[in-house]
Amino acid sequence: MPQKLFFWLALAALFTSSCGKQPVIFYKYGDTNQFRVRAVDACYGDFDVRDKKRFGPYERVELECLR
Repeated sequence: MPQKLFFWLALAALFTSSCGKQPVIFYKYGDTNQFRVRAVDACYGDFDVRDKKRFGPYERVELECLR
Protein backbone atom coordinates (compact mmCIF):
# COMPACT_ATOMS: atom_id res chain seq x y z
CA MET A 1 0.00 0.00 0.00
CA PRO A 2 2.70 2.61 0.84
CA GLN A 3 4.46 1.81 -2.45
CA LYS A 4 1.36 2.66 -4.47
CA LEU A 5 0.88 5.87 -2.53
CA PHE A 6 4.49 6.87 -3.15
CA PHE A 7 4.11 6.09 -6.86
CA TRP A 8 1.00 8.30 -7.21
CA LEU A 9 2.54 11.14 -5.19
CA ALA A 10 5.72 11.03 -7.32
CA LEU A 11 3.65 11.00 -10.51
CA ALA A 12 1.56 13.98 -9.34
CA ALA A 13 4.72 15.90 -8.39
CA LEU A 14 6.21 15.23 -11.82
CA PHE A 15 3.21 16.63 -13.67
CA THR A 16 2.70 19.67 -11.46
CA SER A 17 6.36 20.70 -11.38
CA SER A 18 6.97 20.60 -15.13
CA CYS A 19 4.04 22.82 -16.10
CA GLY A 20 5.41 26.16 -14.92
CA LYS A 21 8.85 26.19 -16.54
CA GLN A 22 9.61 29.13 -18.79
CA PRO A 23 11.80 28.59 -21.86
CA VAL A 24 15.38 29.86 -21.78
CA ILE A 25 17.28 30.51 -25.00
CA PHE A 26 20.87 31.44 -25.81
CA TYR A 27 21.89 33.49 -28.81
CA LYS A 28 24.87 35.47 -30.03
CA TYR A 29 24.66 39.03 -28.64
CA GLY A 30 23.56 41.48 -31.32
CA ASP A 31 22.12 38.86 -33.71
CA THR A 32 18.46 39.86 -33.47
CA ASN A 33 17.42 37.50 -36.26
CA GLN A 34 18.81 34.49 -34.38
CA PHE A 35 17.05 35.71 -31.21
CA ARG A 36 13.68 36.07 -32.95
CA VAL A 37 13.88 32.66 -34.62
CA ARG A 38 14.82 30.85 -31.39
CA ALA A 39 12.20 32.70 -29.34
CA VAL A 40 9.38 31.97 -31.78
CA ASP A 41 10.47 28.30 -31.96
CA ALA A 42 10.54 28.02 -28.16
CA CYS A 43 7.15 29.68 -27.61
CA TYR A 44 5.34 28.72 -30.82
CA GLY A 45 4.52 32.36 -31.46
CA ASP A 46 4.17 35.38 -29.18
CA PHE A 47 6.49 35.94 -26.24
CA ASP A 48 7.70 38.50 -23.70
CA VAL A 49 11.26 38.80 -22.39
CA ARG A 50 11.41 38.22 -18.62
CA ASP A 51 15.15 38.33 -17.95
CA LYS A 52 18.42 38.84 -19.85
CA LYS A 53 21.95 37.97 -18.82
CA ARG A 54 25.13 38.43 -20.83
CA PHE A 55 27.75 35.64 -21.06
CA GLY A 56 30.68 36.96 -23.09
CA PRO A 57 29.61 37.05 -26.75
CA TYR A 58 26.30 35.31 -25.92
CA GLU A 59 23.14 36.29 -24.10
CA ARG A 60 20.71 34.13 -22.12
CA VAL A 61 17.07 35.19 -22.24
CA GLU A 62 14.22 33.85 -20.14
CA LEU A 63 10.93 34.10 -22.01
CA GLU A 64 7.29 34.17 -21.07
CA CYS A 65 5.16 32.54 -23.73
CA LEU A 66 1.85 34.23 -24.49
CA ARG A 67 -0.62 31.56 -25.50
